[in-house]
Amino acid sequence: HLDRERLLHANSNTELWRIDYQDDRATAGYYGTYAISYLDVGCKVDSCVWMSNLGITGTPVIDRATLTMYFVTRLKQNVTVKSGSKMVNQTNWWQELHAVNISTGRDLPLSPKRIEANITGSGGGSASGFLEFAPKTSANRPALELAKGHVYIAWGGQGDGPTNYHGWVMSYNATSLLQTGVFCTTPNSSGAAIWQAGRGPAVDDEGNVYYMSGNGDYDGISNFGQSMLKLRSINGRLVLLDWFTPYDFQMLNDGDRDLGGSGPWLVPGTNWVVGAGKYHGVTFVVNKNNMGRVVPNNTQISQTMT
Repeated sequence: HLDRERLLHANSNTELWRIDYQDDRATAGYYGTYAISYLDVGCKVDSCVWMSNLGITGTPVIDRATLTMYFVTRLKQNVTVKSGSKMVNQTNWWQELHAVNISTGRDLPLSPKRIEANITGSGGGSASGFLEFAPKTSANRPALELAKGHVYIAWGGQGDGPTNYHGWVMSYNATSLLQTGVFCTTPNSSGAAIWQAGRGPAVDDEGNVYYMSGNGDYDGISNFGQSMLKLRSINGRLVLLDWFTPYDFQMLNDGDRDLGGSGPWLVPGTNWVVGAGKYHGVTFVVNKNNMGRVVPNNTQISQTMT
């Protein structure tokens, strides 16, 4: 346990505040050159998720056994580089996973870890058959989660401004911070952000994690918009084990009704995983051991509630 009660506060200015209740002290650590502003990423003023800096936006997760807090920073740095005979200004963009000791507020020896991914795909923003994670415009809105020694992180797009966004989930070893899996919701299309109104994934006893994607293409092969997804990190891969997609997913897309508008949750003592989004108040109750994928009129799932 800690030697005194503390409040830890991470914010979009890329700061981690540690407030000690007993002596009213507050200390802050700074994790980057400076935070990205919503204006940097081309976000429309009338449709941006945040009207502020975008430094630390996903809620951190704490491993109480090791007193370690994990969080993601989103950063930029303006530099001057030589191009031919001229010196030109250039902006570098990146994101990092931090593992911080909550007693000291300092990074652990292997922290931070730069977040990168490059997978095969022909979707929006791809080049020569590969799709690269875009640190500038990928927004880590969902909370981070720990499951069976892995840190799970998810991303979506930055509001309705930048195009060619995707939903991403990545897992990292909680000790070494080595990447243990990458999953993209639409590697051969676009959309299907994972935002969940800031909620983290649901996690079952086997270490499976459950996310919900929003508006985006669906084909049940490589693109999984408007879906409830069951994932797990297995032998260096983040594997899609099963999923549920409402049969009228195209209607949801056409009406901007994100299934992923809120995160899923598990019902204790049952096999049910429950989720709802911007879907006329409909809640889906799905068997996590047989999620059913797509069936006309959603007759494969346990229950719908309105």
